[in-house]
Amino acid sequence: SRAWKISRDSEQPELPPTIGRKQGSRMTKRVLSSEEDHKMYASPEGLLTQGPKDNYAKVNKVGKGFGVAKSFSPDAFGPRLLVLVRHAERVDITFGGQWLQYSFDKDGSYHRRNLNMPKTVPVRQSGHQDFQRDTPITEIGMMQARLTGEAIAEQGIPISHIYSSPALRCVQTADAILKGMNADPTMKIKVEHGLFEWLPWCRDGLPTWMTPEDFVAAGLAVDKTYKTQIHISQLNPKEKPEDYYKRSHKITSSILDTSSKVGGNVLFVGHAGTLDACSRQLTGGQARNGQELTSLVQKVPYCGVATCEETGTGSNLSWQMICPPFPTLTHAPNPRYDWRTMRL
Repeated sequence: SRAWKISRDSEQPELPPTIGRKQGSRMTKRVLSSEEDHKMYASPEGLLTQGPKDNYAKVNKVGKGFGVAKSFSPDAFGPRLLVLVRHAERVDITFGGQWLQYSFDKDGSYHRRNLNMPKTVPVRQSGHQDFQRDTPITEIGMMQARLTGEAIAEQGIPISHIYSSPALRCVQTADAILKGMNADPTMKIKVEHGLFEWLPWCRDGLPTWMTPEDFVAAGLAVDKTYKTQIHISQLNPKEKPEDYYKRSHKITSSILDTSSKVGGNVLFVGHAGTLDACSRQLTGGQARNGQELTSLVQKVPYCGVATCEETGTGSNLSWQMICPPFPTLTHAPNPRYDWRTMRL
């Protein structure tokens, strides 16, 4: 008979002990950078900190939960929906900021060090260091996005227009949602710079985003002909919270007005703040201050969804926020595992 032996000679490089640990969630009153903001989430996975019993108690009950009594008309010219989705699980938050150091060799070749790391990564014109500020999503993130797309399709909600923030994690999420929806191959993602997150969170400056041509070369269903309405050159890294809400409302109103000419529901894939910034003033609310915004985004998990519905016509046209037509997505964190513990 053959005996099994644990190999000690062909061990793959291990991620440092800090990779994959949960980040702290202590609140601060100063303006947060993007990295610090995401570290403040209840966990790297964007989940709640309550135990299973508490989490279960928060599950919406059937009948009053997800608008189950409401019918969503497939009529392209019926009451329109604006569906806002946060991007899926990001690599840098899951594995820490050092993931590049452990995933790329000196020649710039990518090596997958964990099953939840992407199987492949797009080619960047300026090199892999651009991933430092423009991270991809994980394999679990791909699954989160596909499940979201499947839920949209299962509820019979036709999506006619899809827009995405230029962040790679958002475009990848949008692409996976389309796959989950089994969308028509002719439907393409319009990459809109105006949907990017609140700029003061980019402590080290704006990322170098991939071009539409880069996205298409990476196999993502992006519309190369779409011209962003708000260009990167128009973005102010020092914008105030009210400026962020104004920018988001401006681009949302413009897209909804343009798409109304052909009808159909609209899907935005953006950031945690997108769910509020693109719906707040649309539904008659006022822009939040920085502290309120920072507190709010911590409550939005990966692939969190907000939905607005168009009501009235003509001068009486307005939008109202409604309960999303499908359940939220929740799963437990899975900590890093070191097989060497079996040898102790």
